[in-house]
Amino acid sequence: MFEWGAKQQEKNKDFIYLGDCNIYKEGEFIEYEKQAIYSLNKQCSSTNTKLYEDPKKGKPYDHVFYTNSSEDEIIKKSFKVVDLMKEIRTLYKGEPFPYAPYEHNLFRTKFSDHVPIAFQYILGKDTD
Repeated sequence: MFEWGAKQQEKNKDFIYLGDCNIYKEGEFIEYEKQAIYSLNKQCSSTNTKLYEDPKKGKPYDHVFYTNSSEDEIIKKSFKVVDLMKEIRTLYKGEPFPYAPYEHNLFRTKFSDHVPIAFQYILGKDTD
């Protein structure tokens, strides 16, 4: 994916790469920084729902990568992990919550096994 971005010939290379990268710890993507590719989830916040079972089981799978070409458009400190369990509980509004205690295999049959992430990106700003 990063090789594809590096090979693009157009002048405007405001690429961001995001998704489930199956990264387990910071050291796994440090090498990309040598290529000027950075993650908004550099602090390796947990993004899988295993964190509800045990915080130590949470892993930083989901990342938003950006390059020097897109750093003016991306707001670097905007990465946020959404508390999926909290959001689901608000939907139940006092009704019994069917996923307590948390059971991973049952939960992921109805919801994702990843929590949502959010970040801010400035649209329409073209600096290259």
